[in-house]
Amino acid sequence: ATLGLGLQPTADDPFRLGDVAFEREQRDDLVLAELAARAAERGAFVTWSNVHVHFGEVPPDKGVGLLEAAGCEPAAIVTIGDAPNDAGLFVAGRFGTTVGTADVIRHAAAMTALPELVTAAAESHGFLELTARLLSLRAR
Repeated sequence: ATLGLGLQPTADDPFRLGDVAFEREQRDDLVLAELAARAAERGAFVTWSNVHVHFGEVPPDKGVGLLEAAGCEPAAIVTIGDAPNDAGLFVAGRFGTTVGTADVIRHAAAMTALPELVTAAAESHGFLELTARLLSLRAR
């Protein structure tokens, strides 16, 4: 099913519990923001990552899920994300340190919260940049 929008379901969509996911296929943030506004008029919520468009009944919040699963003090947690669907990881005061890969800069207008720090690199290279920094601090 494409919903008449040319959206193709993700391969993992049948296994998702909280949303329905479609391939983003290079759709611009402005197009997705318009889609989100249209969905909101109908009582649905839309967010997106760099690769998927997510439809759900409630706004997703990875931060809430992380806090429920972490089993440690929030101040001890460093989060990292790259797109609007990660905004819950960036809520001010929720975690010890919040980091976005360089991708968050281009998504800033669509983000409900922004990270404290941004890596110089994007995507997986940004994650590796943060990991290298954390490991260097641990080695001290």
